[in-house]
Amino acid sequence: MILLFVSLALLILNPYTVFGPLGYYTALPFIGLSFLNKFKHLKKTVLYLFLVCIVISFIGSISSILHGIPQFGHPKVAISILLYFLVGIGLFNAFGRRTGVDEFLIACLCIGVLNSAVILLQVQFPEFRAIVESVFVESGNIDWTEGFRYRGLASGGGASLSVLSAFMVYIALYLYTQKKINLHFLVASLIILILSIFFIGRTGTFLIVVAFAINVLTQGWRSIRNILMLMITFIFISFYGLKYVEEFLIQSYDEAFYRYSLGFILEGKQGITDEGTVGMVAEFLATVPTELPEMLIGYGFYGAGDFRPWTDSGFARMFLSVGFLFGFVFYCCAFYIFKKSARGKQLLFWPLIALLAIAEAKEGLLFAGYSSRLLFILMGFWTAQSRGIVLTR
Repeated sequence: MILLFVSLALLILNPYTVFGPLGYYTALPFIGLSFLNKFKHLKKTVLYLFLVCIVISFIGSISSILHGIPQFGHPKVAISILLYFLVGIGLFNAFGRRTGVDEFLIACLCIGVLNSAVILLQVQFPEFRAIVESVFVESGNIDWTEGFRYRGLASGGGASLSVLSAFMVYIALYLYTQKKINLHFLVASLIILILSIFFIGRTGTFLIVVAFAINVLTQGWRSIRNILMLMITFIFISFYGLKYVEEFLIQSYDEAFYRYSLGFILEGKQGITDEGTVGMVAEFLATVPTELPEMLIGYGFYGAGDFRPWTDSGFARMFLSVGFLFGFVFYCCAFYIFKKSARGKQLLFWPLIALLAIAEAKEGLLFAGYSSRLLFILMGFWTAQSRGIVLTR
């Protein structure tokens, strides 16, 4: 179990050290295990769909060359999701006889909580932050040794890491409803995850609310008491808690931090508008191809090169890369992969997919980032486990 925990921690968080990205090195032996077992747990239909996605992504790269903005980010993403699916299968080959998918999820949750706890310790003790950051190398254009944005043990922070926190919140709720963890562990996990989100990114703040809402919609009908308690809690916080939260954050840190982390929600409609998510959806509609032949083949833009108008929206980047025709085929293939891989665990996978689909409107997180990586690893592991059960019958 310790080896599984360490392997998953490196795979999910992929810390960047002086020795390089450890997650990539960890992935190699598990991909090798999948090859050695001749992909016996991988359905041919799913493999072909992954290959279709890869072919489409290369069409985007060809288009980028034709438009003078050569880039290969799209193929890298398409190949990565297949490789992480194979990593999940490899993890089953290595640990599946002793570990089921629920125990696998518990290990993932512990990793998310651990990283959030490290972030909270970094907030309280700047010296601890300096020690942790001294082990890692810079990633992106952010100096992680200062400021009020943190990454903990992960390679980076921001929206991608904040979405992972929302992922972990739903996984914790799911495990509790499946009676795999007790109430005390659930409450402790949620407190650590929710408190740390203020220091990671704002996207996850919204998605944590969505995670709770999805859990109520999928599980709350079993207990009217759950719904009533949620309504009472929401009313209490709305009338009595918001002002206290505002004062606490401003007094403990400063007004700039309050406005960055939570003010955009507490200030109502104007704050949400100023936060940028609403504007990002409008930007998505404004940046998709509107002329032929780009509506069919795209411009090849997937986040690199000198291209205007620039966008972070994952949906917009897909259609800007390969156009509407190939873009819709790519998403249809991904949907079918999700459908095949989620069979038997719909209450686990579809809410996680929904969270990523929402995040995709703002940034390309459905096929890249911590949460996407975890999703495809989980689907690979579950596919292998469910196929293994069938094969042994």
